[in-house]
Amino acid sequence: MTTSRGFTLIELMVAIVIGLIVTLATTTMLADAEGRRRTQASMAGVDQSSQFTTRALDEQLRNAGSGFSQSWANTFGCKLNAAVGSTQLFPLPSLPAPFAGVPAAIGTFRLAPVVILKGAAQTGSDVLVIAAGAAGFGELPISFGNVPTTSALNLVGTTTLQANDLLLVADQASGGAPLPCLLEQVSASFASGPTVTQATLAGDYFLSSGSDRALTDYSADGLVLPLGNAVNGNPPSISLIGVGANNLAASNPASTTGSMLYSLNLLAAGAAPVALADGVIELHALYGVDSDGDGTLDSWQDPGSGSYAAAALLDGSAASAQRLMRIKAIRLGMIVRTSLLEKPDAQSGQPVSPASLSMFADLGTLAYTRSLASAERNYRYRVVETTIPLRNLLLIAN
Repeated sequence: MTTSRGFTLIELMVAIVIGLIVTLATTTMLADAEGRRRTQASMAGVDQSSQFTTRALDEQLRNAGSGFSQSWANTFGCKLNAAVGSTQLFPLPSLPAPFAGVPAAIGTFRLAPVVILKGAAQTGSDVLVIAAGAAGFGELPISFGNVPTTSALNLVGTTTLQANDLLLVADQASGGAPLPCLLEQVSASFASGPTVTQATLAGDYFLSSGSDRALTDYSADGLVLPLGNAVNGNPPSISLIGVGANNLAASNPASTTGSMLYSLNLLAAGAAPVALADGVIELHALYGVDSDGDGTLDSWQDPGSGSYAAAALLDGSAASAQRLMRIKAIRLGMIVRTSLLEKPDAQSGQPVSPASLSMFADLGTLAYTRSLASAERNYRYRVVETTIPLRNLLLIAN
């Protein structure tokens, strides 16, 4: 007969201790792995957001000036008169955040492919003002055949026009400052033809007389530039791009900066800002200028001072139109932040991010540094820089 023998109390205690050590080690490993997984996932999200945002801005900036750059001497810096219904769009009314500071920063609104408003966003980032048409038929200007009437344009031909087209009406500047211009709409009943020379105007964007210019004020030397169509989903736009706040600042009171990139189309009456991308906390830009007209970029210019400040570029002079024409590229810098709040390093006790982040570091005095508060250093960041050529301005013969 055999006798059964169990575990002693000491053996059980040793087994429990070993089990606890194994459990603790496994839990620690799993926690570290989960932390790394979350960090990698958040950084992958930031990288994806950065790529999407860069591509979206690249598309808009490459298209800047479409439809009106070919007649830059008459259009760059012209005081734009436009309305939707009975509501005139300019001068700019008060705008919602993050663009509340734009009307004061831009002053009198004048047409330009790209203008950088330094520090005009809600968070102190720059605001981009990008104007672009979406015209077809080679985007060729149409000359006047005679002076306009109060509701029609007399042109040398209308075969390239369609019903509901949106048109920029400009006058020949004759080497001086550009004259005020009008945004107009071809009537829905209009039908072009080889013998039709009068384009009737009507619709939401029709404006017989703006605050600075009436149709009947134009000379027989005027021009019409097709910018797109009001109803076929291909209209022109004047977009504001800037950084504003989102829920991250509310969920983390220690972080007061915004982290959402917004867009607002000034040609859409009553439009609200549209979120483009999450996680963007800083947006800054510089002008790339071909100062001598040889087709080579000569310098990067600060949009906040000197002859390339917004006030100087939009003063309505012939010189400012020339400077706008010399801008051939935009250098963009963005700081993108994860939404994952992380703990300081377990061993060193240091936050996961450095005390400051820099962009344009190779440009000396044009470099920008963003200092991070203690709470902000518990997030991870990407600094994204890109240079975007302005296609339509590169095509202008100097």
